[in-house]
Amino acid sequence: PVPSLLPTGSPVPSDTPTPQPAVLSLTVGLDGIGVAGDAAHPLGGGNHNPKHPTRSVAVTVSDLSNTQVQQGQGIMVYDPVSGLFKGTVALSVATGNYLLTIQTDGFLVKQITSPVHIVSQQTTQMPRFTMVNGDVDNDNQLDITDYNAIVSCYGDNQTTPTCTNPPTTQDSGADITDDGVVNGDDFNLFLREIRGQAGQ
Repeated sequence: PVPSLLPTGSPVPSDTPTPQPAVLSLTVGLDGIGVAGDAAHPLGGGNHNPKHPTRSVAVTVSDLSNTQVQQGQGIMVYDPVSGLFKGTVALSVATGNYLLTIQTDGFLVKQITSPVHIVSQQTTQMPRFTMVNGDVDNDNQLDITDYNAIVSCYGDNQTTPTCTNPPTTQDSGADITDDGVVNGDDFNLFLREIRGQAGQ
């Protein structure tokens, strides 16, 4: 038999180390909820008692040439003391600088414009950022479809099946202020948010 340099069953060494988990810590202002304000009044207030205090969040990680490296999922929870949503997302990426895109139901996608330095096996605290509300159909734009969804569910119409069953259990649907009713607060918030930039 030909002698082997490796014992039978031993793994072949790899030149590329496996990235160890890194944690991204998020502090997010969701417009119209808590202290986030809105596109027209960034320092304004909002609903401090959201019906959906727990929300899923997706983070897309790309290298500096804008090639996607990974997408991570996490949960963020409303903090009544700060009026902001806070949460973490675990990422298996090597230490380096990355471009990040954040997504949660009902809000325009948020692209972090500056590269973020992520360190493997460590927690990276993201600066606070806000997200534009009103994307009822989750197509990453505020348009007539979202407007019609809010108008169709306004007042007494909010008890119809299409208004009481948003796409996900963590999505407030046409009730964009997430206070349990679709009324003038939702309508006016949507009109103010239209002034925000398109989804990124």
